[in-house]
Amino acid sequence: LADGDPAGAGLEHRLGAEYTSGLRWRDLADVRGTVNPQQLASALPGIGSFSLLAHPAGEAPPGRLGLEVLPTVLQAARGSYGLTILDLGTSPAPGSPALEQCDAVLAVAAGQPGRLLSARSWYASLGDRIPPVWAVVRGPMAEGLDEVRVAALLDLPLAGYLPWARSLNSAQDDGQLLRVRRRRLQRALAGILAALDPLTAP
Repeated sequence: LADGDPAGAGLEHRLGAEYTSGLRWRDLADVRGTVNPQQLASALPGIGSFSLLAHPAGEAPPGRLGLEVLPTVLQAARGSYGLTILDLGTSPAPGSPALEQCDAVLAVAAGQPGRLLSARSWYASLGDRIPPVWAVVRGPMAEGLDEVRVAALLDLPLAGYLPWARSLNSAQDDGQLLRVRRRRLQRALAGILAALDPLTAP
């Protein structure tokens, strides 16, 4: 799991990993040349079943990270892991170095009219030089909408639906996101990853 949104709240906080030892993005700011995949993997913090590369919440990211270091480090992650999941934040800008490293993008869209309009505007701004984008629709849904309708309104293929769970917001605020145990949610996530498998396979 990697943070690709330096202005966000950060995966480190949401997953409760603030005090877990290991490399953060700031420690890689002065990297030059290539990064050894095995050395990277051995130096990252472990949280649950994941390795984590995060920005400490509330800290300014290193200035040269995006254009030079981020692509190099993510290429090393590709060499170490079967799947790297990059949090791009709310609306990654066209041509962002993080977006360019992706084989596929999951656009998480709420089934509410205002947020759908925002998602459509973002997708239209990306232009043509982007990886395949799939919609992940999350509840709750406005009246008259379902996940198929939402994906059609966004003009995106549907990767899956994430049911609304009251516990998710409090869990991420409290750094307990990995402790959420909802079988319906877990099945939905597994289905989404299965839908993307042909696109993310090496």
